[in-house]
Amino acid sequence: MKLSTAAFFVLVALAQGKRHGYAIIKDVEALTGGEVVLLPGTLYRLINQLFVDKWIVEVPGGANDDPRRRYYRLSANGRKALSSEVARLEDMVKVARKGRLLVGGA
Repeated sequence: MKLSTAAFFVLVALAQGKRHGYAIIKDVEALTGGEVVLLPGTLYRLINQLFVDKWIVEVPGGANDDPRRRYYRLSANGRKALSSEVARLEDMVKVARKGRLLVGGA
């Protein structure tokens, strides 16, 4: 199953540990060098779908955290989905390399 760019990077951010929404937005921005910027509405619709799909779970925050913040982490199913997507992308890059479609062999 192909993930959207936003879903892929949200799962990558959560693979690094539990995060709240704003931290996810900032992590995705940092991971992509600012190429992917998630707006709150997009992020929270995506979080809702990933939660429904059981790819992420809500977890408690720290004792000193704002109680309004919701923290999420990757579930085992989410980790499998992310791993499958990484393998799919690697296969695509192999095809491009085999066809000499990548400039400089990158």
